[in-house]
Amino acid sequence: GAGNYARVLATAGDQSITGLPSITIQGGTGGGSSGGTSNLGNFAFIRADSGAQSIDAGAISLAAGSSGVDSSATIQGPMQTINASSVTISGGGAGGSFSGARIGGHGGYVYGPTNLTLTTTGPITLTGGSTAGAAIGANPLGGTTTDVTINSGGDVTLTPGTGAGVRIGATSTTLSPGTISITSGGNVTLGQNGSVSSGIYSAGDVSLTANAPGGSIFEQGTSAIQASSCP
Repeated sequence: GAGNYARVLATAGDQSITGLPSITIQGGTGGGSSGGTSNLGNFAFIRADSGAQSIDAGAISLAAGSSGVDSSATIQGPMQTINASSVTISGGGAGGSFSGARIGGHGGYVYGPTNLTLTTTGPITLTGGSTAGAAIGANPLGGTTTDVTINSGGDVTLTPGTGAGVRIGATSTTLSPGTISITSGGNVTLGQNGSVSSGIYSAGDVSLTANAPGGSIFEQGTSAIQASSCP
């Protein structure tokens, strides 16, 4: 079927999740055609339409659908403060303009800027899928201000899939203004899978810090950090 979704939505005012629950957001399979006037994907999301979004959780896991069209898994809001023990974001096998898994500003047909502070006691892991990627930051169309601050107590690892990459910040094709700051208690790794790469993208500044003893910031192959400055 198509247009079957699961959501936690605040249409007005602030949105708050407390109590340190584990959060799992899983896109479905199937779904409708992409590019029409409505999203008929079998998607799942947590979203604040207009107010601030605050989440205090245990482990957070987002996984896009394994097949279909626009079967995404997202956490969206105009201003986000997210605290968790760990964050895992996985792409999938769905096609369409709104597939994949992402934490950041509004996506879909009416998209908006990203203003995200993400703090974890453990690792942050992004893994691409066969056709749909994983991201922290801007909507897939890009072109909006993207401010992302990440403070991770563990590694920050970006691993592309067989057919879709992963990213933090803007998109590689539409660099947008903003500041990206990533501080890791372990290592920061941008991996590559064959010809598929990962990246951190901004038309503004990008700052990376690996605080582990002997910690490293590693770019494999054609993976990239693109910014106006990267101190």
